[in-house]
Amino acid sequence: MGENAISGSVWKLVSTVIDLNGEWKFERSTQSSLVSVSGSTFKVDNSSQRIFNIGDWAGVIVDASTVTIVDDSGRTVTGKLEPPGTMRLLWPSGGESIWRKVEKPKVMAPWLEGEWIPEGGFGRDAWRISKSDQSITIHNPDGSGNNAHGSVINDSLIRVTFPDNQTYDGNIGEHSKIKWSNNTVWVRFIREG
Repeated sequence: MGENAISGSVWKLVSTVIDLNGEWKFERSTQSSLVSVSGSTFKVDNSSQRIFNIGDWAGVIVDASTVTIVDDSGRTVTGKLEPPGTMRLLWPSGGESIWRKVEKPKVMAPWLEGEWIPEGGFGRDAWRISKSDQSITIHNPDGSGNNAHGSVINDSLIRVTFPDNQTYDGNIGEHSKIKWSNNTVWVRFIREG
């Protein structure tokens, strides 16, 4: 496949209109493909589609609304990008397929950050939770650096592996409590003064 050159400004426009990176699905299909962009080229990883004997594809970003893809049989397919997250593939045979980007739900739990203590505990038992995107760190109250690490799964669930290598789910349905899968409950701790 020949290398198409595009200017940095066009690439910037493409990335703000449709970010190709991520999971895409053929319309009316449960199977998905992963797209990863590198400069003006991209790869379509169809490994989850192996059931249909589809191989990986390579693509080129032509301009802000057009891509070309070479499928595993060597055919060149034109793709029309339609914001916010649709790619219409026009096959040489005259047929068309529609891909839609799988949008991961934005998980917001900003109130999760702060100090938490086991229900009935004291301030010296406070674990401090910090968050970066969907990753969380729970800092050990003894200051040893033996911290717990995990992630926000959705609006009401976190999954954390503690220093003893035990992984627990925490139900965060109430803003003032975390109910852990080992039947312990943490409550928010607010320091006075």
